[in-house]
Amino acid sequence: MKLNEILENEKCLLNETLNIRKSFVVRVSMDDAKKIWFAIGNRLTGGKYKIDEETKLIVLEILKWCLMDETFKGDLQKGLWLSGAIGCGKTLTLKIFVEFMGYAHKIVVPYSAIQIIELWKSKDRKERLFVSPIFIDDLGTEQAEINNYGTKELPIYEIFNRRYLERKFLMFITTNLNPSRIEERYGDRVRDRIKEIFNIVPMIGSSRR
Repeated sequence: MKLNEILENEKCLLNETLNIRKSFVVRVSMDDAKKIWFAIGNRLTGGKYKIDEETKLIVLEILKWCLMDETFKGDLQKGLWLSGAIGCGKTLTLKIFVEFMGYAHKIVVPYSAIQIIELWKSKDRKERLFVSPIFIDDLGTEQAEINNYGTKELPIYEIFNRRYLERKFLMFITTNLNPSRIEERYGDRVRDRIKEIFNIVPMIGSSRR
């Protein structure tokens, strides 16, 4: 393929990504967004949703992403990757995010990492992983490599790679794994795709359970 053809393909892919992101935005004020976020948090926790100052800053950045606020400290065209220690609030934060987007009729389908592998093994259900924005909770708790009818497969790499190449839908992740553990578990190809697909959002602090 000639250089000008490669550049044209890249330009087309970028335009597709921009169009996808513009259709995946919540159009409310920041004040209303905060009220909606905390209302969802309280409903999910039975009225006990409380976050510290560090988490408030993280939530603010996530809301900026949702509203496509240009002051967001990252790339508005990429998804969100929340990482941190067990119990620091990653899963709850992204569960609230999923419902917050749903409030604006923007659907994100949630799966546990273990469910992802079960879907991957099923020829009939596998394509579900490529037809919508998805949230994968607790990445790293699933099998990294599987034997599928005699063929060794790396589902997470295949999912990340295909979704990156197709650029049709965004992804959202929570994980306890740090970058070195990610590379050790999935290899450098997944590490490289992570940088291209996600904004890395560290959840700092001890367990909030």
